[in-house]
Amino acid sequence: MSNKEKALEILEEHIENFSLDYADNFRVANMNSQADMDAFEEQAMNGCCGSYETEININGETWMIGCNYGH
Repeated sequence: MSNKEKALEILEEHIENFSLDYADNFRVANMNSQADMDAFEEQAMNGCCGSYETEININGETWMIGCNYGH
């Protein structure tokens, strides 16, 4: 499993654990990649309602995961 796939899996766990209803606009980014971070920020700007973002560590890399939620 790639680190990106693992980040998406962890995001799904966070959505369930924190009861983020109506979650959409899923986004993950390797924080060492400017291209990833630019895409993450662009995706975040397309969302509405609540926003959830957090940093996680996967195999020594720092990743940002996030989504929008609510209605």
